Amino acid sequence: MNKNFSEDEILTLLNDVNISDNELSELNLSDVDKNNISKDVMKKIKHKNSKWKKIAAAASISGILLLSIPFISSNTFAKMMSKLTIISGIGEVKFDNKGMTLKESKTNNNITLNSMYIDKNKVIVMLSTNNKNKLCNFATLEDNKGNIYKIKLNEGMCKDNIRARKGNFKGNIKKSDKYTLTLGNSKNSFSLNSNDFKEVSEVKNLYTATNGVTTLNITSIKRDKDILKITYYVTDKIHPYKKHPVFKESLNKGTFESEKDAIKHGYKKFPPFPSNIAYPYFELIDEYGHRECGHDSAKPFVNENESLFNLKKLKGKKLKLSLLSVPYWYNSEKLKLTLDIPKQGKKTLNRIETFKGFKFTIISIERKSPHLIKLRYTPLDTNNPKLIPTQMNLDVANICECKGNILDDTNRPNKKVTEDTLYTKNNKDVIGDKLEIDGIIMRYSSVGPFEIEFDLDKINK
Repeated sequence: MNKNFSEDEILTLLNDVNISDNELSELNLSDVDKNNISKDVMKKIKHKNSKWKKIAAAASISGILLLSIPFISSNTFAKMMSKLTIISGIGEVKFDNKGMTLKESKTNNNITLNSMYIDKNKVIVMLSTNNKNKLCNFATLEDNKGNIYKIKLNEGMCKDNIRARKGNFKGNIKKSDKYTLTLGNSKNSFSLNSNDFKEVSEVKNLYTATNGVTTLNITSIKRDKDILKITYYVTDKIHPYKKHPVFKESLNKGTFESEKDAIKHGYKKFPPFPSNIAYPYFELIDEYGHRECGHDSAKPFVNENESLFNLKKLKGKKLKLSLLSVPYWYNSEKLKLTLDIPKQGKKTLNRIETFKGFKFTIISIERKSPHLIKLRYTPLDTNNPKLIPTQMNLDVANICECKGNILDDTNRPNKKVTEDTLYTKNNKDVIGDKLEIDGIIMRYSSVGPFEIEFDLDKINK
């Protein structure tokens, strides 16, 4: 599609677009912002026919707004057009004012402040420790004037025997030269001053690849001897799960050290399985077909937006970065279902349910004993071939013990069947005739492939 539209062409496109409040709501704008955008756009619209009429009739305001930015007041778009930066250990951060990030990590009593970002309306931190220590679920940031901000730390993550928590605070933050970050109610704290921070800069993209829903953005490609380091981030258009917590997964396969350990313990190749839509990873492919997978940094939770490649495994100068899909998962407690449990034996259900635009089938429920039942279910394909659910888990409210088993579906290579074995803690408790489901965890992938070609000779060493 031509990106160099004239103002006259853009206004003609807008002429046939119905701007609905629902579409503007998806952009997370205030009522004032919605009104201003509608007024500013509509003032510019001219009544004329053109070759763009059919295109415009099918266009949404979300797409047209991006084209019409030069003709709408800057105040209206101030919140929408936030700049984007990439912070090691935190990832993508949007900012529309002066933001500061920690220059280097700090460690105190086996707790590491891996990274931190602060501006006038938010604070983001990443903390980590070894497996012998536990991280609390909140921290406080206090400045030298006595202002205190409570930072909620999310659920813990674990990688290479390191536990980590990421947290944030949103609200009005007073500018200060000194801060103290304290973990929970403990005395474990970090003293920070202005010299510990540096100003962030807006990220610039070298390459992009998109499927129309998800875009892979490459911000830098650097070579250090035989190691190629690629820095990236992923952006997404609005999709059915926008109102739920969405978590992006790693696009690499371990570190260089974990690869050595795998080969040492008998693996003939690494990774042991090929990249696929459900479990993809970065691959760098040379002009002769040799492949090298992306690796994580040796420091967990520090360089989360980087992929490292060993150039010794590749030949030639023409390389292609390839990613089959971008995987996601989310957790929601808003799904509520009740199933009848048979008194004995297996009951085939093939019951189709819909949740936030995605469908899944509850295949069967089976009573194995008064104390144990089995439940099988699987996600179904969507109407959008670019968003494919691959695996799911259901949370059961009235039975506290569960062992999940993931089964391959031979008829659907990108789908998994989940078989849950649900049982009571002791034989005195008997499972009743109802199964209460009160939550769902869904894995899904935005399907590519996302591919970028470049010449190794043109990469700065």
